[in-house]
Amino acid sequence: MKIYIFGKSFIFSFTSFFSNLLYLEKNILKIPSRFVVLYLLLIFPFIDSLLSGSNAEFKREALFENTEYELNIYHIYGREDGKTMLIIGGMHNEPGGYLTADKYVNISLEKGNLIVVPRANFNTIIHNDRAAGGDMNRKFAQNGKPTDYYEVIVEKIKQLMSDSDIVLNLHEGSGFYIETYVDKLRNPKRYGQSIIADSDKYFSKKNNNYIYLEEIARKILESVNSEIENKKYHFRFNNHRTSDEKTLHKEQRLSATYYALTNLEIPAFGLEVSKELPNIEIKVKYLSQVINEFMKEFDIIPEYPGSNIDNPVLKFLNVLVNNEMSLSLKNNETFYVNPGDEIEITHIETNYDRGIYADIKGYGNAQDFAKKFKVYKDAVIIIGKDYTQCGNVYMALKKGKQDDEISTSEDYFLISINNRLKKIFSNEEINVIKGDIIKIVDISPSLKRFGNVKVNFYGYVAPDKSAEDRGYSINTKNDLLPNYSVNKKGKKYEIRVEDWKGGNLKILKKINVNILEPKLEYIALIVNGNKKLWFYDNEVINLSHNDYIRIIDVKTNLSNNEDYGVKVNFYGFVGRGDAKDMNMNITFDSLLKEYSIAGKGERYEIRISIGNYVFGKIYVDISPKNVTKLDILNY
Repeated sequence: MKIYIFGKSFIFSFTSFFSNLLYLEKNILKIPSRFVVLYLLLIFPFIDSLLSGSNAEFKREALFENTEYELNIYHIYGREDGKTMLIIGGMHNEPGGYLTADKYVNISLEKGNLIVVPRANFNTIIHNDRAAGGDMNRKFAQNGKPTDYYEVIVEKIKQLMSDSDIVLNLHEGSGFYIETYVDKLRNPKRYGQSIIADSDKYFSKKNNNYIYLEEIARKILESVNSEIENKKYHFRFNNHRTSDEKTLHKEQRLSATYYALTNLEIPAFGLEVSKELPNIEIKVKYLSQVINEFMKEFDIIPEYPGSNIDNPVLKFLNVLVNNEMSLSLKNNETFYVNPGDEIEITHIETNYDRGIYADIKGYGNAQDFAKKFKVYKDAVIIIGKDYTQCGNVYMALKKGKQDDEISTSEDYFLISINNRLKKIFSNEEINVIKGDIIKIVDISPSLKRFGNVKVNFYGYVAPDKSAEDRGYSINTKNDLLPNYSVNKKGKKYEIRVEDWKGGNLKILKKINVNILEPKLEYIALIVNGNKKLWFYDNEVINLSHNDYIRIIDVKTNLSNNEDYGVKVNFYGFVGRGDAKDMNMNITFDSLLKEYSIAGKGERYEIRISIGNYVFGKIYVDISPKNVTKLDILNY
């Protein structure tokens, strides 16, 4: 039984709570069940009043926390009730699946619900080994009591399926599935770029009707493929006919989708993006397009899209020594301890919240976070996200005069970025957008111990042509010389503390400055006053001549669009006269044809710019017919 409070924005599973409590009283507390029931009857009004004040739209569950088997489950509830979709990623070590699932964790919903399991098998991901622990997607036919981590996780996923109306299992498949043989990468035995079902239709005895799997999939395919220009990358429907005696895929009878379809009688699909696609961004984009269309089909309505994928970066790591001294350590720092000391990693700060692990090499296992170890040898602490290493911290045993040395470097640079002061530690990297104004304000007292040093933004020429660059406002677009950048590409520069004693240059400490191009992430707009859509850079909107739009949001990689003077201009629309067309009703009968591409009034640009620099575009194709084609939903 479920109790829904505030439009199902909070779900309280009474059955689960009651069964867990009975287990507790029977096996741990040894309290008679009748007393537990009486206790529940007494406190239930209090629980009800307590929960009725909740308006949660998000809930996280975790199993085996801080181990290599950690399972995180995210429940996202819409403001309006609707169907529930379960999205599973990471049953195998396939980044297309788990990184796509990640995008949907922080989404907000206007209607419907999502259950997202980004990394069903964290162990296989961090070891980057599909065979670690066996194939999880071949464990769903088990019926006995779970005997290991993997079987417990599978049983939990089954439970989540029972709370869902549809299941999507995300994977990367080899090659490109096609019904007839073309070559070794394009043939019926490949899985990539396909929507897999276990049957074309399935009769539900519970509901006394058919589940038309192929019909649903082909509707999704038609919409998604219309947005993929390269036909080689089109998705296809892949019917495994799993129940048939002559099926080529008998192993799929052990899979998650087959269990969901035949035991729970709900539609379930495997979404396979090709391993042969050019990069991870395209994989995530295509899988997201398919998921978005499934959400549309099941009337699950989002409020905004997920974020882009950044490289994981270790910011700092906290280590507790002997339960009393806490060290905060930057990437590549070394700390010193005595043999026999006890250490514990208590916090890891990266640019991600999920998929993070700490591995103290030579101690413990692949996930050593929040575990205590007596130290007896030097070690490197590897910090990773999924299977990608993002930082190292080094632990060394004290020897001789080092007994009083506890390691954390105090060396830092005080840097102002667009008038916002930041403390950047030695050897750290910072990201700025091209055009940001950087000022080196000062260095830490610990760096001044080296004497009369100079601070040089290598690649910037100060007015006095010296190598002392403290105090100058440096425009990262106009004032830097690419030939002096790292690799001479103008993308990374060094700020150095330099010693010129005796006429010889010695670089004492430095930080790196990465210069990023401004980037359009998406545009959100309202069509005809009621339909909210999102579009990524260089995508095409197909509309009718009688439609009208309003641009309501633009997301870039800039911290604040207004600070950078970002403009949004529907090129060809006469609005305010300042090329700022946000939040204006744009009707197509008022557009200036000569400003359209090719001058025919058929395709226009929405331009995102800073000054005269256009860094993002969305194309608007206008049909002369009185037909609205709102079939592009990339949010």
